[in-house]
Amino acid sequence: MSTPNHAFLRAVEVHAPEPRTFCGYCGARPAPASVSETRVCADCGLGLLLTTDAGLAPAPHDAFVVVDAGLSVRALSRGAETLFQLAEIAVVDQALDQLLVPADTADGARGRLHALVSGAARAPLSGADPEVEIVRPARAFGVRYRALVGRCEPGRAALLVLAEL
Repeated sequence: MSTPNHAFLRAVEVHAPEPRTFCGYCGARPAPASVSETRVCADCGLGLLLTTDAGLAPAPHDAFVVVDAGLSVRALSRGAETLFQLAEIAVVDQALDQLLVPADTADGARGRLHALVSGAARAPLSGADPEVEIVRPARAFGVRYRALVGRCEPGRAALLVLAEL
């Protein structure tokens, strides 16, 4: 008879995160064999190939933003250009606050968003579910987006995948 005190411990297999490669501009997902051959997207020819956890990877044409650990915008997808009606070159190297802010206007909301994005940029790919934050364009009210936030590579960067609410 086995009791909790005498039960055998079983090894639990740790699941490694499943990385997914995608284009940092159009969101295309190249075949794994072609990823080692180039760093630039073969579909659009414009975006660098980035890697994130499979649960966060944007689909082609999704709106997403890549932000570094210092909270500067590093890339804006084609879908985000359409969503915000801005060209990527207009926001690259700008502070995240110039593009997106928390939809919540309560004290501390901006600090929480900053901590979430900066923390995601510094964290390793983990396979964990992405964090969810509700954001709005910096200069617009009444528009809200659900932002899935997590890590992307190479470099120390956070990925925010946006969807309208």
